[in-house]
Amino acid sequence: MQLGQIRYFDADELAYLHWAHNVFDGKLPYRDFLSYVPPLFYAVLSVLFTVVEGVGILSGARFFSLFIFVLLCACLVWLFSRARTATYAVYAAVFLAFLPMPADKLIEVRPDTMAMLVALVAMVLHGIALTGNRRTSLWAVSGLLYGVSVLILPNAGSGCGSGDGGVAIVCAR
Repeated sequence: MQLGQIRYFDADELAYLHWAHNVFDGKLPYRDFLSYVPPLFYAVLSVLFTVVEGVGILSGARFFSLFIFVLLCACLVWLFSRARTATYAVYAAVFLAFLPMPADKLIEVRPDTMAMLVALVAMVLHGIALTGNRRTSLWAVSGLLYGVSVLILPNAGSGCGSGDGGVAIVCAR
């Protein structure tokens, strides 16, 4: 509870916001400033600079991260409800939200949460495509979203492969 009331800003968050502001100003990553993640996260985050000005961008970015986290939990509940009962599916989101380490990192302004969300949506669409509805558009959108999650953060690629295996096992039952 105290984590939500009194929260420090991590140096990484300020760096991501600075890089997003650089993208907002028209600067290109890898040419005008150093960046170690792909620029898709900065492009999405730079939209906040059109809405919020000054120091309010810190709170705006936190609310944006919280919104992404809530969507991540909702997607996780839906994915788990396909595998188990809805009661157990809610536990997955509760554990994700209240375990100290994930709760600390997932509410920060970081590309990890957005990459996980996009990968989970891709897994959901992949699961739907595996269970009866075999339209090629679902396969294409799922693959596109897997690629987008890697463009947000390359670390998401390793989770996509293992998540695909899990989705295939669950849907095969």
